Amino acid sequence: MFFNKDSFTYYISIADGQGSGVYLNVFNGKKRVFKRFSGNTSNDFSLGAATMDFAESRGSSILKRAKPLHDLGF
Repeated sequence: MFFNKDSFTYYISIADGQGSGVYLNVFNGKKRVFKRFSGNTSNDFSLGAATMDFAESRGSSILKRAKPLHDLGF
């Protein structure tokens, strides 16, 4: 999932496979300015993945399916 605020783009993604956690990446324009991972230790992340039904939100002015603007490297 990602969203824009001013010149910043925020990406929130969930690790799967051998990882268990949440990534947060922030870009200012084309430059990544922040990258953090929370997980794989203790109980940082234990709720599981959220599900989104884009078929239900076709008329939404907020939720839209779109290709990410940046390469996150994973």
